[in-house]
Amino acid sequence: MILLFGGTSDTAPIAQALADRGENVMVCTATDEPMAIGDSVRISRHCGRLTADQMVELIHNQRVKLIIDATHPYAAEVSQQIQAAGRKSGRTILTYQRPAAIDQLNQLHRVNSHQAAAKLAFTFHKPVLLTTGANNLRPYQQEAERTSIPLTARVLNREESLQNCYSAGLSDSQIIAEKGPFSVEGNIRHLRQANAGVLVVKDSGLRGGIESRLEAARLTGCEVIMIKRPAPVGSHIYTDYQSLIRRVFS
Repeated sequence: MILLFGGTSDTAPIAQALADRGENVMVCTATDEPMAIGDSVRISRHCGRLTADQMVELIHNQRVKLIIDATHPYAAEVSQQIQAAGRKSGRTILTYQRPAAIDQLNQLHRVNSHQAAAKLAFTFHKPVLLTTGANNLRPYQQEAERTSIPLTARVLNREESLQNCYSAGLSDSQIIAEKGPFSVEGNIRHLRQANAGVLVVKDSGLRGGIESRLEAARLTGCEVIMIKRPAPVGSHIYTDYQSLIRRVFS
């Protein structure tokens, strides 16, 4: 059994490639939201967040021989837990990190954290559209209140995300609750709905929809603030499926 920690659009092609070559794969995702994980009978799914100790228990119960971390590039805490579970269980961990975006926007500003992004976003004195998810909303809302500049957050239309918005102090009028992926036109629609002059994004890579967001920002003349990725953890890191799969079967 191979244990694949996923939850992004990269999950299905990796799981399917492993299953096609005869491996049994258990895909672990933090939520039970419907998502593609591959269509082989060799692929199963475990839903729910796990501590490092719970991961170790799962590894032993499922007789896992190898772990693959293909979680979101910004899921640094989860990746640290996976590394800890690998050390405790003595299993090798292969890390897949999707390639970062390459962009030439003149209006692109890269920062290291949500706190830095929030500070910078409101210095342009234009309404802000936040597309970085439903976590880490509070510093943006605090800056919006301090500067009286409008803030809109685009989040998944699910209860947990909406509750995070409300807990951070956002009102319904500040929330766009929709599920992507979004086309260039869809991103433009949301930018205009928010009357935004500033777009805040994470470098989620091409498969994460960053290209359409950057193009929408270019077409509408928005400033873009991009939060840099945390450094990947682990000693076996791959940025393409083929190299990862070759390593599994080497």
